[in-house]
Amino acid sequence: MRRLFTSIEHINRALWSRVNNATYVNTDSLGIFRAITGIFLLYYYFSYTWISDLPQALFNPPILSIANLFDSFPSYYLLRIIDVGRLILLVAIIIGLKTRITSLIWLILTIIAASFQYSLGKIDHDGALLLAMVFVLSYSGWGKAFAVWPDTNSRYDSTAGSMAVFAVIICYGMFTAGMGKAMVWVDFDLQTSGFASWYYLGLYDLNRDRLLAEYVPMIPFHFYEILDYAAVLLELSPFLFILMGRKAWLFWLLTASLFHLGNVLLLNIPFANHVLVYLAFIDMSGLTQWLKQNKRIIYLALGTAGLMFLTHIYFLVSQRHYWGLNEVMKMDRTPFELYSALILWMVLTVVIGKIFLPAHKE
Repeated sequence: MRRLFTSIEHINRALWSRVNNATYVNTDSLGIFRAITGIFLLYYYFSYTWISDLPQALFNPPILSIANLFDSFPSYYLLRIIDVGRLILLVAIIIGLKTRITSLIWLILTIIAASFQYSLGKIDHDGALLLAMVFVLSYSGWGKAFAVWPDTNSRYDSTAGSMAVFAVIICYGMFTAGMGKAMVWVDFDLQTSGFASWYYLGLYDLNRDRLLAEYVPMIPFHFYEILDYAAVLLELSPFLFILMGRKAWLFWLLTASLFHLGNVLLLNIPFANHVLVYLAFIDMSGLTQWLKQNKRIIYLALGTAGLMFLTHIYFLVSQRHYWGLNEVMKMDRTPFELYSALILWMVLTVVIGKIFLPAHKE
């Protein structure tokens, strides 16, 4: 029995060692990524005050929900305090102001607000990995570089460990999604298609008819079956690729980015949050010296963040409800998120491709 436990321990260490090697990035890279994360969240920021105007009859939170501790939707003023607090905390995250604690407080406020949003009976899962990322990377040391008030060392901090844990969370999430699809989509029946069901439901129920969506019916129906199996294979495979090493993991990230880019173009499903999720594993430490020599880029990024912050503050104060920058741009939320996601996925695909291809040739 002792030998068995020893063998299991050796295997466990070996597996985690491979995950560490495939996913590690240093604190300089994480410092840059932290600022990008804050700017990203500022761009997609919106207010939760609309919840206060909902009829109390709609209040039906899940059992495992913070909202279940309340008897009804919160007041307008409580939600406004949460909105302003989240906004200020994002600025603190961008400039690196005690990032660990500010990240965790932002996370708590966001979970509280989202709990009331999900009390209507529909839970969106596309933000789950983003919230998990903020929690895990709070202990990665991402507040040590490019920070106004850097985080001090903590016994809970582990850069390699945090990145490895976050990668495993991604792999597990993808695997569970793939298993669900596999049980329905892999049926070897050319008359049915999971891709087609998503397309037509999105087209007629959600008006997802932008970009290349109008050309989907021109694709031979049996080709949809290939797309079904490709999606299942992609979502079931990340554990395998992450254990094969850094190059294999980059290849999976590149493939996943192309997959999401295809979803944006054909199905009009943005999943923009996953851009950050994948970007976390891209080593940006090579930009450190370049940024120090070209501080205008830093000033431009900070200026852009400051402009977005002031815009959000102005509309939060001047309006009862504020839906985000799409309102400032006079755009509906759907095309705003879709076209923004299109640009982000294209950029991420190019970035990962430029890193993977030279590494693959070595």
